[in-house]
Amino acid sequence: MTAMTTTTTEAAESRRLAGITAIVSAPIAFASAAVTLSGADWDSKIFETPTRLLEYGAAAANAARIGMVLDVIGYYALLVPVLLLLHRAMARHRPDLAGIATFAGATYIIVGATGAGILSAVWPSALNDIGDVGADTAGITASFDAITNGVVLGMWNIVGSAAIAVWLLIVGRMAWGTRRAFAGFTFVVAVAAAVDTIATALDVGSISSIALQVYIYAAPLWAAWLGIDLLRGNEPIS
Repeated sequence: MTAMTTTTTEAAESRRLAGITAIVSAPIAFASAAVTLSGADWDSKIFETPTRLLEYGAAAANAARIGMVLDVIGYYALLVPVLLLLHRAMARHRPDLAGIATFAGATYIIVGATGAGILSAVWPSALNDIGDVGADTAGITASFDAITNGVVLGMWNIVGSAAIAVWLLIVGRMAWGTRRAFAGFTFVVAVAAAVDTIATALDVGSISSIALQVYIYAAPLWAAWLGIDLLRGNEPIS
């Protein structure tokens, strides 16, 4: 009886932790973009053409660094408790799918956080250097562009987007039986990520840009929705 009570208490605590971190992740994720934009006079085109950020020089360095650190926390790190909780929930029903989903979710978190961590170091360094007297502007711009494209297009828009698409497609499928509204929204985020992956791989920028915008805004809302449900004591998959 004591062991069962302990297990129940641990499950409730895990659900509460995942719920809190999921909810908190949403405003931090949105803040990451806002902080980065604040250093570039709210020029939203920097997200389509990151080299435009270099025009703002050292004045944008601190905002770029903080923005990427918040990106690590909001879009990735705070989802670790969610990943583990969803794994346990799915494993009770389909251990095979749970393993695939959790591997994909972990890949999304690790690759995405690593990419943002790289940019949190590269962007401020380039922004500080670009304004120095005698700086190799062409070389700095070329390096900035190459590293940024490697992270954004390779790590985020192909590997990361593909990984979260697989993760959420499985979560949505397993939640469909009892949580259809939540599952439906989960599918929206997953499909947007999948479209972003395919469009980026095929170099169809217009489609990739739209799909990415859907993902960027919908993913934090998905996390917040899940977090609220968890704090209400609702099982995401039952």
